Amino acid sequence: MIAILDYGAGNLRSVQNALEAIGCEYSLVRDAAGLRSASKILLPGVGHFGQMMRALDALEVRDALIERIAAGVPFLGICLGLQALFDASEEAPEVRGLGIFEGIVRRFPAHARVPHMGWNELELRGESKLLRGFGASGPGSDQSHDRQGVVPADRAKSPGPGASSSTPRFEATGKLLAGAAPPGGSDQSHDHSDQSHDRKGVVPVDRAKSSPRARPFVYFAHSYYAPEGDYASAVCAYEVPYTAALEVGNVYGVQFHPEKSGAIGLAIVRNFVEC
Repeated sequence: MIAILDYGAGNLRSVQNALEAIGCEYSLVRDAAGLRSASKILLPGVGHFGQMMRALDALEVRDALIERIAAGVPFLGICLGLQALFDASEEAPEVRGLGIFEGIVRRFPAHARVPHMGWNELELRGESKLLRGFGASGPGSDQSHDRQGVVPADRAKSPGPGASSSTPRFEATGKLLAGAAPPGGSDQSHDHSDQSHDRKGVVPVDRAKSSPRARPFVYFAHSYYAPEGDYASAVCAYEVPYTAALEVGNVYGVQFHPEKSGAIGLAIVRNFVEC
């Protein structure tokens, strides 16, 4: 059964509604035992990176999350749940992320209006189980990524300006490599909450912005982003290009909110359920 990790995230009810809309059974878990019995794990998230990671540590589930991901259990992180997969975030640089991927989550440039809130378009990058059934990848997309594991060294690309050189910390066996310590710094609060959306449920189908044949439009609400990297299965641009969805092996993450993205979002959630 799919386990939704309930650490108090504000979008928990919306995620539950999305799973119920596609007829998927789930359980809410708040401890390591619940995670260890799950067949799939879903980590929702809105709010502050530091508060989220401290909440996970208070529940003593950090190690269990990392262990289950390393064991090959399908994992989906939504919004802040994607950001938690990295070493740290500029939002709270002294707080460790899960360290599944190397790199630091960045804040949008000072001139950008934040949060980035509303509908935006995905540019798909190569094959993706999570995004299957959607439009073909655009020009310049990377078709060479092996999404069953780490990018082979001879195929790894040098990052461009502002891009992340992050690589997933998985060996062919699926075991995690040792994590790196994050930089020091202060905790600066920021509200990622969605202030313009129907909080009572999923976006109605007639409000979805695109069809699966086009580049999908999905709903975002965030001020921080994961830079582009070889792990990206879709990218988006808001002042700078960034990772909108990532996928390596059993690890999936989306910066947008599928539970608030109408029929497109429900299709993405269903794809995860069927992975």
